[in-house]
Amino acid sequence: GTNDRVPTDLFVAKLDGATGMERWRRELRGAANDEDDARNRANAIAVDASGDVVVHGVLYDVDAEDEVVPVPLLIALDGT
Repeated sequence: GTNDRVPTDLFVAKLDGATGMERWRRELRGAANDEDDARNRANAIAVDASGDVVVHGVLYDVDAEDEVVPVPLLIALDGT
């Protein structure tokens, strides 16, 4: 999203190298909702030698006082 007031999901998709068709997709969103101004995002994505995808980013959550807080994310996704 380009509007700072619109929540966004962090998503990663693997495309087929020959056809460009989507092989798989992972969508991630923190607990913060559209009223919380959540802008979940990936900061970096890499593929390791096994073809697994490593994502570094931020998901937005809500703490005990209902404040929106960024939560760092580092996740590895099976490349197959």
